[in-house]
Amino acid sequence: MIDKRGRIASRIAREIKKGSVVNLGIGIPLDVAKYVSPELGIIFHSENGFVNLEKAPDDMSRWDKDVTNAGAAPASIGLGGAFFDLERSLCMMRGGHVNVCVLGGLQVDSTGSVANWMIPGKFTPGPGGSMEVMHGAEKVIIAMEHTSKGDLKVLDKCTFPVSAVGAVNVLVTEYALFEFIDGKMILREITSDISLEELKKITPADYIVADNLKINDVAVS
Repeated sequence: MIDKRGRIASRIAREIKKGSVVNLGIGIPLDVAKYVSPELGIIFHSENGFVNLEKAPDDMSRWDKDVTNAGAAPASIGLGGAFFDLERSLCMMRGGHVNVCVLGGLQVDSTGSVANWMIPGKFTPGPGGSMEVMHGAEKVIIAMEHTSKGDLKVLDKCTFPVSAVGAVNVLVTEYALFEFIDGKMILREITSDISLEELKKITPADYIVADNLKINDVAVS
């Protein structure tokens, strides 16, 4: 059994195609790398300036303290990786050189818009590169828990400042997978531990239930 974060991250890993260049945001997205098979040849791009991001060494005495992921946590760089400055990193994201980006979210709405960096009235250090990569990546996946301390997060309209309008292709929570196509929000997958009626109560967004709705039976601890 895995926790909510693991359920979300493992499901997103199945959305990533062989040979993709993938940018992982901080939080749940960083866990996606744990569930991607090395045989797929995925190249992970780190916003802070390198490609071929890998997890921290199992033996932390071998960790190079100059190598961290976008969340400033210990990481390593794989064979054939490269370092570069932040300007070049942002140019890669803006210029369409990233196939998939996986980012966290504070809110996602039925138009595929996302708010992922600022809660009004609370301090934040800034949006980072999320706006650049969402407009440059071929596919945008948002990873987030369905609710937060009772607050609903999958809405009909975002109430927080929007980071990107209509940019989301796929939203994955611990309960569901939604796809956004031609301005429509479609429920493609639901987990076995929640009913359609229960999901709707915590999802005020206007969405369509797919005719071929799939059931994900991954258990959560």
